Amino acid sequence: MDARVPVTALSASGFVAQAIAWLVLLGVGIWSIRRRRRAAHRSAMLMMAAVTSGAVFFRVYLGLWKAFGVPLYFEAFYALNAWIAWGLPLIAVALWLRLSSPRRRPA
Repeated sequence: MDARVPVTALSASGFVAQAIAWLVLLGVGIWSIRRRRRAAHRSAMLMMAAVTSGAVFFRVYLGLWKAFGVPLYFEAFYALNAWIAWGLPLIAVALWLRLSSPRRRPA
């Protein structure tokens, strides 16, 4: 087994973007709850949990790649995984929040 980890600029930027998204959502959540905006706080914390789940999904996807992937393309997969592992859960939660929110009718 090859012990090298193919960290490239693209994969590193995915990890940095995940950290920035997490910190921004934490800040929005704290700011919202201090202003008693519970719905905004809830949304920020749910999206923050989705971004955090990226650490788990990243490892799950790595395991699936190990079992079923083509070693030749591992570097490309690793870079893509650095983005999709947290991006897909964040998009899913954001869509769920948008679709489940009460609709406001125009006056």
